[in-house]
Amino acid sequence: EKELEMQIGMRQEMELAMKMLEKDVCEKQDALVVLRQQLDDLRALKLELSFKLQSSDLGMKQKSELNSRLEEKTSQMAATIKLLEQRLQLSERECQSLQEDNRLFKEEFGDKINSLQVEVEQLTKQRGQLEVELRREREQWLHLPHGVPDNKSLFSPNKGIQKTGSKINCQQKGRGEQCS
Repeated sequence: EKELEMQIGMRQEMELAMKMLEKDVCEKQDALVVLRQQLDDLRALKLELSFKLQSSDLGMKQKSELNSRLEEKTSQMAATIKLLEQRLQLSERECQSLQEDNRLFKEEFGDKINSLQVEVEQLTKQRGQLEVELRREREQWLHLPHGVPDNKSLFSPNKGIQKTGSKINCQQKGRGEQCS
């Protein structure tokens, strides 16, 4: 049961990590869209300023400086977008890797969990059967005539059942380890 709980806990942690990565990817995609829009706005502004520069000679020097600052910002934004795109690709690869790890985890431990549950059910049934046998033998011993010599010294039905019960308990605890 502890192993099952540990495996379930690991599965929940992996699913939480995947959700967080998916959220991070969505946020980066949204930021990328906003940055692209800002880049388009800056390019449009640059184009507008270029037309104004051609039509007016008075503020040519100031507009030239503004234009160079906008170009610098544009190149910075382009570099930022490129960096964000690289991060987005890396996050998507990590997300895919985690999804694959999660799939393999479920595949590997799902079978183990199912087999452990089946084994627990079988052992529970076997214990129930042994308890029924124990009750029957006790009833038989209770209904024996009183004239029979002390049968406890000959053999004890409970002793054989106790040994069988001990073996079952040992199998449940140690999963087949040697028990005395």
